[in-house]
Amino acid sequence: MVSSKTSLSLHVATIEQLPRGTALNAARTPITKDAARAAPFPNEPADGNSTNTNGDAPSVSGCTASTNNEAARRVSNGTELARKAAQRVSVWKKSEQERRGEEERARQAKQEQEKRRLNHAAHAKQRRRAEIYALNALLRQLQQEKIARFIAAQMQVQEAQKDPSLASMTATLVQVEAVGV
Repeated sequence: MVSSKTSLSLHVATIEQLPRGTALNAARTPITKDAARAAPFPNEPADGNSTNTNGDAPSVSGCTASTNNEAARRVSNGTELARKAAQRVSVWKKSEQERRGEEERARQAKQEQEKRRLNHAAHAKQRRRAEIYALNALLRQLQQEKIARFIAAQMQVQEAQKDPSLASMTATLVQVEAVGV
């Protein structure tokens, strides 16, 4: 019986190859749940046959070579996963930045619209005040004219009372009634 001792050499990833921070979290989370469920475990053989056989030395050396390849594949898969995770993170950050930009533009547009609305309301209020002032001025003017006509009519009545003729007095009274006082 030949006893051969084979050492399994594993390739260890360096710190630069490992994902960090958000990339690490992104590497831990699968892209889709279905893909994660369908993917076989890394230690599980793809064809369903076991690699642990009780055979002779050549099969053991073949197992060692496949383990080395598998370890190298794991490291390359790890770096690939880290790269993909970093890419997902950068895409997420870019979309997040675009979303914030859109929110800021929407906020500014809303602020401008509110400013225009308030400006319009202030102008409408000013117009109403100006119209009220103009109407009040017209009313004052009409009242002053009416009072002036009344005073003129009263003076004519007083002058008519000094004059004894009845005809002129009735004409003055008709004038006072026409004024509407």
